[in-house]
Amino acid sequence: MKHKLIQIGSGCLFVLGAIGTVKSILGNETPIYMGICISVLSISIIIFITVLVKELCKPRLILQCNSLGITEIYYQREPSKNGQLLEEWIADAQRIDLFFTIGVAFFNTYQWIILDAMNKNRTAIRVILGKKHTPFLNAVGEMEIEDGCIDNTQNINTELDLVEELIRTLRTRAGNNGRIELRHFETEFRTSMILIESAKKECRGLITITTPPLKAAESVAFVVKDTKHEKTIYKQCKKHFNCVWKRIDNDT
Repeated sequence: MKHKLIQIGSGCLFVLGAIGTVKSILGNETPIYMGICISVLSISIIIFITVLVKELCKPRLILQCNSLGITEIYYQREPSKNGQLLEEWIADAQRIDLFFTIGVAFFNTYQWIILDAMNKNRTAIRVILGKKHTPFLNAVGEMEIEDGCIDNTQNINTELDLVEELIRTLRTRAGNNGRIELRHFETEFRTSMILIESAKKECRGLITITTPPLKAAESVAFVVKDTKHEKTIYKQCKKHFNCVWKRIDNDT
């Protein structure tokens, strides 16, 4: 109701300004420049009030998302759109922190872009993956087979071997350009994280709500950025990552 009243009031101001302009043109009661000034002023007021109303009428959820640094929510996101977003981030990355159960799709897709970033930016990368043959990783593999996500001839531990080989290859090809470190978790995993800091100190990330047997690309994900707010999702995830990284001192 308040929104409507403000719009009506703004419309009245505009009409009054237009009438003043017409009267100035048809008669000599007021100078023409006064009518034009009134019209311009009215339009400016309308624009200002419209912007103000939009900000004031934003749902509480949107305001909370803004303060937390959530810029977008993906659900069953388009691979091409998501891929382009990550390609741009990785290409400009100074630091990358990755926290996956396995991460096979990510490394298969972005290995060459990561290598380019390491050669160009000397990017420092930290990776946390699941530890082979642990109850957690075995359970995830069993759920994927039971749900039909993969057939029973595939093995999640074998997938982890492939990812680790990709990481070793990246390390060899990059040489002294940047660095890539790998550690493994047993029970500390909570959600998939891609945390990227650019050379300009812009901090962005993709936080996926991991819900096995669904793969990460099929799950809900939040595109986040760091802001001046004390409690952003990016800051929370970075703190969690650093804590887990220190806890699992099993460099590979």
